[in-house]
Amino acid sequence: MALEPVGVQLFFSGIGLFRPAQVPRTPHQPAPPAKDGPRGSPQPGAVYHPGQLKLLTAPADLRRARIGRPTKTEDPSVASLLAAANQFGEARGWGPTTLRRIRNQLRLLLALQEPGEVEPDTVAGLAGARRIAEFLADHGLIQIDTEAPFDRWVAAHLAPLPAGIRSEAWGWVEVLRGRTNRGGRARDILTIQAYLRQLLPALATWSGGYESLRQVTSEDIVAQLESLQGSLRRLATSAMRSLFQTLKAQRTIFADPTVGMGPLSLPPTPVLPVEAEIRAALLAQTDSPATGLVVLLAGVHTSRSGEICRLSLDAVDLAGSKLVMKGGPRPLDGLTAGYLGAWLEYRRRRWPATANPYLLINQITAGGVGPVDKSYVGVMLRRLGSTAAALRADRLLAQAVESGDPMLLARLFGLSFDTAVRYCAQVGLLDQAVRSPD
Repeated sequence: MALEPVGVQLFFSGIGLFRPAQVPRTPHQPAPPAKDGPRGSPQPGAVYHPGQLKLLTAPADLRRARIGRPTKTEDPSVASLLAAANQFGEARGWGPTTLRRIRNQLRLLLALQEPGEVEPDTVAGLAGARRIAEFLADHGLIQIDTEAPFDRWVAAHLAPLPAGIRSEAWGWVEVLRGRTNRGGRARDILTIQAYLRQLLPALATWSGGYESLRQVTSEDIVAQLESLQGSLRRLATSAMRSLFQTLKAQRTIFADPTVGMGPLSLPPTPVLPVEAEIRAALLAQTDSPATGLVVLLAGVHTSRSGEICRLSLDAVDLAGSKLVMKGGPRPLDGLTAGYLGAWLEYRRRRWPATANPYLLINQITAGGVGPVDKSYVGVMLRRLGSTAAALRADRLLAQAVESGDPMLLARLFGLSFDTAVRYCAQVGLLDQAVRSPD
């Protein structure tokens, strides 16, 4: 008599694939002991123990996973690494809670991988991944790949385009990053992103009727540039010239439709003052010392957003009422000094142990040694209806109206002489507009 095959269901328990409440039990298997938590309820997430097998290769989200308590026979190399992490965090002002969480996450990471085989994708799934990655990179245990996030960003923005145009645009990006045998200097990632942002509307328009950039004509390019003005038009022209010149050099296209087009032939962007109502209400709308300080640094001391982010604590001299900017000391007015003192006091109370050397910090950078991102300043000012560039231009224009001397303007704010002349010339244009009967 033939026996029918019987399937046997296998269950893996205790190795992190199931939550405790989801692990099936036989009638003879006792219930698992209650874990620490409110009213004895099991905590969500898997429990990992050093030495367990790694069955899955896909990156896991380990932020809610738990690690078993350390044993007395814990690997000395693990203990040494945890001690180093503790010193690393204390030097950067991490609090006790943060240090404990980072140590636990490191123990979880080392339970899954050997110290010399740490994978960045696994680190990304941990709670506090940014700080852990900074520590591991500092100790040479991982190499942070700055290209991967950029590649994902490019791929996401090029995804809606047809295959032909997408491939050609990607080839242009590869050349700018220096990844081909074309030679030449690799462009900065921020430059490429700025170029691509300006190109995306044109690429989307051309995708509606073309399958390749070989079909784009000079008339198509002019039609895209006509809707832009000033600096945006210059940037878009530069981006298009870069795209088509690169593809022509790579022999991807046969003719360059941007021949004869130059951004320098366009007139400079007119400098316009900030509306009086917006200017008067700026400080009244600020909700923190940091926001008020940013407004004054941009609107009184003509700092760009990047300069504000990179301003260090060493540049501040409250006792001498000076601020070192653009290589030279600058007197502090009473209003800026007041907001600066208020921010430094708030900074000291909010992050008393931080080792960050920059004047402006936030929740992200307080535990490290890097500056805040320019978007931090941009978001602050957009909430007030302005930008750092607009406030800076307004201040320079006001000084040009007051003095009319480009040499004085250049000396006060560290401008080039050509830029100072441009602001003084703009004052004359504004006067003509006011006197004109039209």
